[in-house]
Amino acid sequence: MSSQQRIEKLQGHVLVFSEELRALVQSFELLFLAAEDQNLLKKISRTKRARGFSVNRWSLIQESIIGITKLAYDSGPQNPTAGTLIEALLDPQAKDLRQKLKAHFAVPIKLGRVPGRPPSKQDLAIEEEIKRGEIKELQQAFCRYLIELKKEWQWFEEHREKFKNLRDRRLAHVDVAKAGQIYELKEAPGPEWGTVKEAMQRLIRIAELVLTILHKKDEGFDQFVELARRDARDYWE
Repeated sequence: MSSQQRIEKLQGHVLVFSEELRALVQSFELLFLAAEDQNLLKKISRTKRARGFSVNRWSLIQESIIGITKLAYDSGPQNPTAGTLIEALLDPQAKDLRQKLKAHFAVPIKLGRVPGRPPSKQDLAIEEEIKRGEIKELQQAFCRYLIELKKEWQWFEEHREKFKNLRDRRLAHVDVAKAGQIYELKEAPGPEWGTVKEAMQRLIRIAELVLTILHKKDEGFDQFVELARRDARDYWE
């Protein structure tokens, strides 16, 4: 597969990854309120809704852990996940791919011309100087984004075992072991709640970075997250 073909594949995969992440954000925001909103918990705790609320919350916990683990760690050429996208972009053997992406990324926006007035030599010289400066800035930004991606992925590597163990041994499958005369579920200690929240924040940042690198698309998730939070408040109310 040529570098251009690999770029086109990555561009398609990151769009799928982004949409899957948006769906996960909506579920996670429902969980966030169910886990941390003390007013909501007090309002429901001693009502007929309490049991159903607990069932919903546990389902959201499972969905969030499974979703984070899937979107971060599942590997394979057809898996549009953070791991496969970052691995492809940072692969030491993919220098040509990065050079092509960098060249595309570092194309500055073309300056507009005054209608009816041909540019002078001085105008052209200034334009060229501005263009060189913008190209340099864009090239530096591209390199910074790759460095930031590497740091974000290092965090996920450090937490891989807890996420995957819980997902694989308890949530997606049921693993048991014999203890004396009885069978028990295997222990599968998972990530702490604070780690789960941080994982979501980091996945969002990875999506923003990869969308920018591959599509030159400055797409922040802030507004989407706010809308998801509003929807979550409306649901629990």
